[in-house]
Amino acid sequence: MNNTFLSTILYSLARLGLLALFIGVGYYAGLRGYVLIIVGFLVSAVASLFLLDGLRDRVSVGLFNTKKKLDDKIDAAAAAEDAWLDEQLRKQEADRQDDSEPNK
Repeated sequence: MNNTFLSTILYSLARLGLLALFIGVGYYAGLRGYVLIIVGFLVSAVASLFLLDGLRDRVSVGLFNTKKKLDDKIDAAAAAEDAWLDEQLRKQEADRQDDSEPNK
């Protein structure tokens, strides 16, 4: 497994852990029902902005690099296809010229 995948899994687990932590704290503070869930999500989201900043940066850099590699592969394949098509067109043009020369 690559580093981006592991960082993404770790970040997701850390977010879930923060959510569980703040839902637990809210429960012991006396919150119940939808209020508990909403407060848990909001507080864990704000806390993750500060606590998980470095991990989030690693994930985003890894995803950007993965996307760049994929884009480079797509560009290389498109260039190879264009070169092949150009060669086919050149061959067709040469064949047409060869066919028209004996008729002159």
